[in-house]
Amino acid sequence: MNRLMYGLMLLPLLPLLVASRHRLAVVSSAGLAWVLFLGGLFIFSGSPHFTLLLVQIPFLLFVTGIAAYFSRKHSSSGRDDIEEELLGFEVLKARHADLKGAIARGEKEENRSFQIYGVSKALAESLSWTDMAPRLTAGIQKVFGAYDFLLYAIDQSGQWTPLYRRGNWIKEPPLSGAVPPYGGFMHPPQTRELVPIQVVPIYNSGPDERVINGVLFLKIDAKDIVEQELLEAGQEFGEQIGMALNKALLFAQMETHSRVDGLTGVLRRQAFMDRLENELKRAGVFQTPFCVMMLDIDHFKRVNDDHGHAAGDAVLQRLGQILKESFYETDVVGRYGGEEFVALMPHAQLDGVQRKAENLRKRIEQERIACGFESLSVTVSIGLSHFPEHGRSMDELIAAADKAMYQAKATGRNRVVTA
Repeated sequence: MNRLMYGLMLLPLLPLLVASRHRLAVVSSAGLAWVLFLGGLFIFSGSPHFTLLLVQIPFLLFVTGIAAYFSRKHSSSGRDDIEEELLGFEVLKARHADLKGAIARGEKEENRSFQIYGVSKALAESLSWTDMAPRLTAGIQKVFGAYDFLLYAIDQSGQWTPLYRRGNWIKEPPLSGAVPPYGGFMHPPQTRELVPIQVVPIYNSGPDERVINGVLFLKIDAKDIVEQELLEAGQEFGEQIGMALNKALLFAQMETHSRVDGLTGVLRRQAFMDRLENELKRAGVFQTPFCVMMLDIDHFKRVNDDHGHAAGDAVLQRLGQILKESFYETDVVGRYGGEEFVALMPHAQLDGVQRKAENLRKRIEQERIACGFESLSVTVSIGLSHFPEHGRSMDELIAAADKAMYQAKATGRNRVVTA
C-alpha cells in the first residue's frame, strides 16, 4: 500500500517528463495522471494517507500548468520549423526553375550555334552563287525566322553592292550611313516598313581588327520575338558568314562578268539568248506579244581602218551606253557579235517599236563620239521582228530581224526595216 501511495505522489511529474516530446503526449499524460490520482483518492478515502494526497492537488495543478506551457512552446517551435521548411522548399523550387531556364537557354543557344555553323559550312561548300543563294535563304529562315531580307556587300571605299533581295521592300536599303557595330533594331517610324527591321553587320576578321564587309536587313514580323536573343544570334551569324560573304561577292562578280560584255556593258550573246528563251516560253503561255530588234553599225570596218581599233572600241562603248539609256528596265539589250547588237522588248506592239527604233537611229546619227583629239559619228541599220507575226521560235525571230537588218543595209543603210 505504501508503494502505491508513493507512486501516486510521483504522478504530477508525469506530464513534466513528456512536455518536451509532443503536445498530444502532454495532454494524454496529464489526463492519465489526473485519472490515477482521483482513483487513488477514492481508494484511500478514510485512510490516514487521504490528507497527504489532497495536499498533492495544488502541486499537480502547478506541474500540469508548467507542462502545458512547455507543450505550447514546443508546438510554436514546431510551427516555426514547418514554416522554415516551407520557405526552404520555395527557395529550392525557385532555384530549380532558374536552373531549368538556364539549361533551356543553353540548349537553345547551342542549337542556334549548330544552325549557324551549318549555314556557314553550306555556304563554304557552294561552288556558285546559284548554289549559295537558296542555302543562305534557308539558313536565315532557320536562325531568325525571317522570310524577307536584303543582303549587301560593303567594299573598302564604303560602296554598297546589293547581293540578294527577298520579299517586298518600300525602301532599299532601309539604312543609310554607318552600320551599328553590333547590330540593332529599327522600329517604325525609324523605318518606312510596317514591321521592325533587324540590322545584322557581317564581319571579315582581319589580323588586327574586325571589318564590316556586309550588312543584312531582316523583316521581323513575329509577335513573340525576344530582341536580345535575335541580337545575339545576329552577332554570331555576322561573325560566322563573313568569309562566305566574300565568296558570295566574288561569285556575283564572276557571274556578272560572265553575263555582261566588258566593253559595251550590255549582255553577252548567250545571256541574251537565255532571256529570249524565257520570254518566248512566257509569251507562249500567256499569249502576249514581244519584239526583237537587230542593229548593226554601218561601215564599222572603215572606222577601225581609218581611226584605229581604239576608236572602234570607243564607238562600241558609247553605243552600248546609248542603248542602255534608250530602253526600259524591262527590256533586254545584248551584244550579238562584233558590231551587231540585239534587243528584246516584252509586251511591245510593232508600231510602237518602229517609232522607238526610228528615234534611236536618229539619236545615234546625231551623236559625236570622242576618239582622242577628234570626234566622229556613225550610223546604224536596224531590223525588227514581232512575235508571233514573224515567228514562233528563237531561230525564226532572230533570222527575221537579221534579214530585215541586211535589207536595210542593202537599201542604203541608216534606216529601219520591219520583217
